[in-house]
Amino acid sequence: MKVTIIRHFKVDCPPKKMMTSKEFSEWCIRYDHSPICKPNNIKTAENWDSCHSSNMTRASDTAAALYGPAHITPCLREIPLSPFFQTSFTLPYFFWIVFGRLAWFFSHSSQSETRKQTADRADQYISELESQNSRHVLVVSHGFFISVLTSRLFKHGYTGKRAVRLRNGERIVFVKEQADDLI
Repeated sequence: MKVTIIRHFKVDCPPKKMMTSKEFSEWCIRYDHSPICKPNNIKTAENWDSCHSSNMTRASDTAAALYGPAHITPCLREIPLSPFFQTSFTLPYFFWIVFGRLAWFFSHSSQSETRKQTADRADQYISELESQNSRHVLVVSHGFFISVLTSRLFKHGYTGKRAVRLRNGERIVFVKEQADDLI
């Protein structure tokens, strides 16, 4: 089985440089509902059997631009991000992102999903994917979740490039040899 994973296209929702925790929460909501910026030259030359997408608009719109109607699943959603503490002081956008992800990494109570829950969600998706017996699947998801998904694919016997941080629209490919492929 071959799995091409792509991060959704760029989202039209620039952040403010400095934000309070409330402003950061509001920005996260706006980001989740903002449209994508479709690139001028979309490469769709692949011959995918099917396409799976997160149920978040930015991913499903990307999937539609690359493939057409996709199988939509909440398993591929981005890992939710929340401020790890409440303050009326403004702090840099980068601070909120980094410390929110660190809070998730340590399963801090400020985050709505723990690392284990995220890994379980990725494993659930991989099981669903493998049960469909496709030869080549396009998967459209989100930057931080893709890093978890790719680490779980390795644990399930796939080979490919480790995803540290994919840019919007960037692709990586994973392959798992199946018994019938070896004959």
